[in-house]
Amino acid sequence: MARRAARADLMRIAAPLNDLWVRDTAPLFVRDENGKRAAVDFNFNGWGQADTGAEGWRKAPAKREHGIVDHPIGKDQKIAAFIAQYTHSPLVKTWLVMMLSVLYRLLTHPERMQQACHYQTTFGSISPASS
Repeated sequence: MARRAARADLMRIAAPLNDLWVRDTAPLFVRDENGKRAAVDFNFNGWGQADTGAEGWRKAPAKREHGIVDHPIGKDQKIAAFIAQYTHSPLVKTWLVMMLSVLYRLLTHPERMQQACHYQTTFGSISPASS
């Protein structure tokens, strides 16, 4: 019954995309102390790409050395703003990156932490550049 009710409330809207990962590109909706809704646009970085448009972010040089190729993400980076406009919500931009897929995998498969540490050691981490 819950599944049928949820489907009745769904609305499909079309937006230009590079890839279909709304989980990582859509905004997170928050409310302020007065209950006013806003959409937070996390800096979608294409899972570690160099050209995110966010000041201060850099890509680990080892990725290029190991043949890891960047894919187009320009349209995906605009999804949060598109959804905010569609829902008439003010957009709050941040340099933070939301990596729900990584968090989910690490929480549901703790044994993968070793793999994550190996990846970070091999390719370096993606973090704000030091001032």
